Amino acid sequence: MKKYINVLMLLAVVVFGLCSCEDDKDPVLQKPTEFVLNQPATSELYYALNPTATLNLTFSQPNYGPGIIAKYFVQVSLTREFTDFVQLTEEYTTCSVNVPESSIAEAMCKLRGVTNEDNYTDEPARPVYFRVLSTVEDYLGGKEDAAGYSILSNVVCLSQVKDYYAVKLPGKIYLVGNCNGWIEPSKANAALFVGWTLSEADDAIDSKIYTGVFDIPAGKFQFRFYRSLSGWDVDSIGAQVDDNPVDIDWIDGVGFKGTVFEGKGSFQYSSWAGGKIKITVNLKAMTVEMVPAE
Repeated sequence: MKKYINVLMLLAVVVFGLCSCEDDKDPVLQKPTEFVLNQPATSELYYALNPTATLNLTFSQPNYGPGIIAKYFVQVSLTREFTDFVQLTEEYTTCSVNVPESSIAEAMCKLRGVTNEDNYTDEPARPVYFRVLSTVEDYLGGKEDAAGYSILSNVVCLSQVKDYYAVKLPGKIYLVGNCNGWIEPSKANAALFVGWTLSEADDAIDSKIYTGVFDIPAGKFQFRFYRSLSGWDVDSIGAQVDDNPVDIDWIDGVGFKGTVFEGKGSFQYSSWAGGKIKITVNLKAMTVEMVPAE
């Protein structure tokens, strides 16, 4: 009898273990069929966008299945049909999001075709349409795999939205050194830096990756960078923190890769024979790359 009871207990343990294994399986991804963006309670009121404010949007969680975490992106259009729209860069993982009104204003300017202050016109408040894209590309490993699992919400409208000029232009940094006579990085000298700037690409605004091509005379390879034209003691970027030049290991035909620091240490190559170089500074990774441009 005791042996019989032991056998039953062993079977119970096995069954429990199998159930536990079943419960520990990875979440099963389902293709969503429902995704509802809620109409904001203030949608009919006059809404003047503010650079420091946010717009709260709430929506349901797409039915991907238990345990699946999606990413959400807000899309903006001036037409209900979304024939032309802008997807905002902010990404979210919750179903209540605070969208920067500055991003909405930038999207409205882009949809209006505004590229600079000269072609911006002050216009009355207008309807603006919103929807949300849900995607699980990170869960699946890439956009291609996630294509069938992305879903768009319904469209909601704010009927009276007043924009403001909010065109974001590519960022710039400035090269200062022996090659341009150590021009002081000041607003008074802005015109002198037209040929000594590194810029973000038009399609990579806010990337913090700046590129420029410069003709460096022989024996003049000594320089650092500045984030702004605010004087010598602000926003300097160099080869080290201390205000002393650092000799770099330049390889002929290849160039140089290194690190940048918040400081005044200039990059220096005493044997430079003269010529053009392409410089790329990445202020997110804090790296610099210099290659021959001829």
